[in-house]
Amino acid sequence: MAMFMQSHGYANAARVCITHAYPIQNADLYIGAWDLEETDAKLLRDVLAHCEYDDEDHLIQLCDALALPSGFCLLEKRFVDVSLRHGTPEFIPRKWQATLEIQKRFEARIGASLYTLLPGVIENTFGFS
Repeated sequence: MAMFMQSHGYANAARVCITHAYPIQNADLYIGAWDLEETDAKLLRDVLAHCEYDDEDHLIQLCDALALPSGFCLLEKRFVDVSLRHGTPEFIPRKWQATLEIQKRFEARIGASLYTLLPGVIENTFGFS
């Protein structure tokens, strides 16, 4: 997707296609099957090595970690969901900690829990309708 966005002149969107999954800027900390062509892997590594994350990157990383297909949920539920589907490599607690730090920074800025802003968190986390 990043290559497609880049080829159509959407450089920032192409960057976010990559950075959204990496709260820690290291391509080796990917959970799931590594099925990239070498040119795509090089692009991934280059982008992560040379970009400077900004608030947009962090907000998108946080949003990616706050939702299931059914809607918003507690981060911890999403962490478990991903781990059940993809396994839990030894680096996963570091990724979780990085995401929790992002949450903490945004909550400090808004002066409230993010969960108070997101509809359906209780229902999607605990299964209540």
